[in-house]
Amino acid sequence: MKSNTIAIILAAGKGIRLGAITKQTPKPLLSVGGMSLLEHALRFIQEIMPEKIIVSARYQYEKLEQAVVEYNQIKNQHVNVVKVGYGTLQSFSDALPNDFFGSVLCRDSDYVFSKNILLAVKNNLAKTGMFCSYDISSGTEDVMKVKTDGKGRMVGASKILTDFDAVYTGIFTIASEDMSLVREIINEQFSKYTKEDPRVEVIFDELVSRGREVLIKDIGAKEWFEIDTPEELRVAENFFKK
Repeated sequence: MKSNTIAIILAAGKGIRLGAITKQTPKPLLSVGGMSLLEHALRFIQEIMPEKIIVSARYQYEKLEQAVVEYNQIKNQHVNVVKVGYGTLQSFSDALPNDFFGSVLCRDSDYVFSKNILLAVKNNLAKTGMFCSYDISSGTEDVMKVKTDGKGRMVGASKILTDFDAVYTGIFTIASEDMSLVREIINEQFSKYTKEDPRVEVIFDELVSRGREVLIKDIGAKEWFEIDTPEELRVAENFFKK
């Protein structure tokens, strides 16, 4: 991975759809396959070797902060944890150092990915884009749906799209040449809406509307688990048990 690149792990959410499971334990610290979701995310990112790793945290912040401290001690790492606001766009914005205009790799903390997907990400970090799968049979009502131009570029992204040909997998890159415009877009969104409202994916719709290219980076068939509900947690855990 080229220098002057940071990685951000979004881990601030409340995990409301998991119900009582997240009353005492924040979702990123739930265990899947004998490892917390946060550690799955950290190991994934560290394989890519960015210059700096930042975990954005809010709900039960102290527990997440302690988990990062312990991870650093055990693994001899220097992962940073930042207290941010709720809402994925605000979490992303708050985690960005104010004077940083390099490249960014960002991923959600509530996914577990296969080694194949790690390699697909590691080998396709250049330029601004969203990592997606064209295996739309894996989609549910709640996934972020993506419409492409048929040539690997994004046209639009929304959970309510009915005409789409890919699904987003919670990982994106922003190239250094787009960072100034991305910061403008974030400020514009916060001037229009409360900070908890906009999703981070709005960045890409706005880039496209301004004539910038957003690549759709194919990670292949579905080899991941997204953990949003008790059933999804059970399915992932059963997979690892087998």
